[in-house]
Amino acid sequence: MERLLKGGGLAQTQEFLHLPTHSVRLAADQKSLKDSIAQVYEQGGLTPPNFKDALETLGLDPRRAQPLYKLLLDEGRIARIKEDMYFAGSALDALKTRVLDYFAANAELGPQEFRELTGLSRKFAIPLMEYLDKEKVTMRIGDKRVRRG
Repeated sequence: MERLLKGGGLAQTQEFLHLPTHSVRLAADQKSLKDSIAQVYEQGGLTPPNFKDALETLGLDPRRAQPLYKLLLDEGRIARIKEDMYFAGSALDALKTRVLDYFAANAELGPQEFRELTGLSRKFAIPLMEYLDKEKVTMRIGDKRVRRG
């Protein structure tokens, strides 16, 4: 298998092996549902619905939705911040840009400044600040964040 992987006869995605030409193809209804899920999070911006509410809005059951969420995560269209909390990738990219612009004029960012910058409640602000730490945009020092790098 190692020879096939090195020679290009096999490809590996995470823990799965597949032919290099393999790609996931969805049925028309699944593609539509996947796009609908992504749209719910894009419309939510930095205050998206939780997992349960998003499924309720679309009339989906969790077992049917899980593979579609996984595809959206793999594509980068959504990101899982914590259990049952997903955000649109575009909203997170815009947030990163806004935070980096803030650091152009300021040395540190505290929870209050982050809430003023984003207009978010604590429910969303704290997980997003932790996400920025994990993504190596910021680094936590006490209660404040500083730009990493």
